[in-house]
Amino acid sequence: MNEKAAWGVLGMGVMGTSLSRNLARKGIRLALYNRFLQGEEEGVAAQRCIAYPELAAAQPFEDLEAFIQALETPRKVLVMVPSGSAIELVLEQLIKFLSPGDILIDGGNSHFEATEKRAQLFENVGISFLGMGVSGGEEGALNGPALMVGGERKAFESLSKVLSQIAADNPQGVSCLGHFGTGGAGHYVKMVHNGIEYAEMQLLAEVYECINSHIQPNWSLLNQWQHTKSQSYLLGITATIVSFQEKKGLLVHQILDKTQHKGTGSWSSISAVAQGSPATMIQAALNARYTAAQKEYRVKMAGELPVQTVSIPLDEAVLKKAYDLARWINHHQGFELLKAAKSTYAWSFALSEAAKTWTAGCIIQSRLMQELTLILDSQESLLETVAFKKIYAENISSLEAVLSWSLKAQLPMPVMSAAAQYLFSIRQANSSGNLIQAQRDYFGGHGLEWKDSREGNHGPWKQRS
Repeated sequence: MNEKAAWGVLGMGVMGTSLSRNLARKGIRLALYNRFLQGEEEGVAAQRCIAYPELAAAQPFEDLEAFIQALETPRKVLVMVPSGSAIELVLEQLIKFLSPGDILIDGGNSHFEATEKRAQLFENVGISFLGMGVSGGEEGALNGPALMVGGERKAFESLSKVLSQIAADNPQGVSCLGHFGTGGAGHYVKMVHNGIEYAEMQLLAEVYECINSHIQPNWSLLNQWQHTKSQSYLLGITATIVSFQEKKGLLVHQILDKTQHKGTGSWSSISAVAQGSPATMIQAALNARYTAAQKEYRVKMAGELPVQTVSIPLDEAVLKKAYDLARWINHHQGFELLKAAKSTYAWSFALSEAAKTWTAGCIIQSRLMQELTLILDSQESLLETVAFKKIYAENISSLEAVLSWSLKAQLPMPVMSAAAQYLFSIRQANSSGNLIQAQRDYFGGHGLEWKDSREGNHGPWKQRS
């Protein structure tokens, strides 16, 4: 008779398989489950056990009840299925077989509000439900991801030894594992991670456009940047991507310019709106994807609204400085969104804990993130730090120059523009908000706040109508 498994992993897709292999390499006894779907998914868990030597001792299942019974108690089940209807169906089935004291971990990209509701549902029957954001893709899941956990603290602590073993270690040897609060806190932090990621990716896409506009593009530039303070995972993979050449030129030029998204970027934007937090770069990156997805319409309008293409040289050092400054603003906006959410949902984690979790294993790991971890230990507003004020003073003219260049070249730079516009707005002591107040009061009677001590909270507009 097989010894009971210490952990169960449900869902043998790319991420579920990679995390299972990671767990097995750390000596964790596993039971693996994948649904049976005739002609589409048959014997999947058993196939994984054959394909990967580290999973040879794992117990494969297609029967959910047998899978649960194969686990030692209290049971620990890691669910790795897509968010939405798939996870809902799985949880409906699992609740029938689990017992009080068991721990269920949703490692998918679920919306944090759904995780909040599920945590309450399972708590009512004595089962601990944790929402765990997993970043790093297939490679990270296999070799060490960043893990962002939300849910009952006691349940998290009972799993933290194993989770810290499979998580990435940052350059200081600290595990990229964090607990961020109850309910959906972990999935919220992962959502903001993905929002920052959207803007970082679009920033690099805009840099790519700038380089590509030159008569003789310098595609080694990104690799050069990777050996400076600009270093990041995303910059590194972008430098690699643009190094692939074929007879027709760059391989990336042969890829259809039609983007997709899975929802986490829009969730970040929606939450930012709900919190009243100006995550303008995330929103601009999301809109850039929406526009890129409209390939057919863009081709049509390119014919109807022709652009006079002009090749204008752009100084590479200026481009790098603009990029570096924009990245600081993107990270600032992401951490400001986390700060707002902490207040709204009564989560007590430190912003530096999120930064620390993002220093290795994840998509937004970078030298900048390592620097921010230290800064956020003592200061929660990045724009108020000495480090930012220095880079602002040194780089703001470059950001302005790149945007001026992009207008002349008629190249879209939505995220870099959003960075600059946010800066221009946030440093404006007296804004045009007074006129907005007056307009709202004029047509809707919404009231006014006065600078002086005059009586009344409405303007005299109606008397003059």
